[in-house]
Amino acid sequence: MMMIGVQRSPSRARERGVSMVEFLVALSIVGFTIASIITGYILAAQKTGWSTASSAAQRLALQRLEQARGARWDLYANPPITNQLPQLNSTNTVPLEIPDTGGNPTAEVRTTATQVSAAPPLYMIRVEVEWSYGGRGPFTNRVITYRAPDS
Repeated sequence: MMMIGVQRSPSRARERGVSMVEFLVALSIVGFTIASIITGYILAAQKTGWSTASSAAQRLALQRLEQARGARWDLYANPPITNQLPQLNSTNTVPLEIPDTGGNPTAEVRTTATQVSAAPPLYMIRVEVEWSYGGRGPFTNRVITYRAPDS
């Protein structure tokens, strides 16, 4: 008897490429990666908007503080210029100047001048800017300085 060797051909399933399970695993990895990238982009854009609004509020507080620093208060002038700082006590609602936003959010600016000492004369000037962004808040930016009479 003579034996004839029979060679088996590889399975047709292995010749076709990847299986359905491999395809689904690869698709889920790609989907997760794309979803993570989009989420990161959205969060970064929101944080940038909040940071821009916070910078605008801080700029507004510093601007109001400079107005208080510029008030004349000279005890040695003839006639003496009395303290104008108590006149600065106010609360105003102003728009936050944020470029490229759909709507301009507003901020409430409170300026208070409190006498700390009568001799020597010294006032504490406090500016608070309360604002909100994207339906969240309120947030408060606060700056404080002290002011003595001009010399």
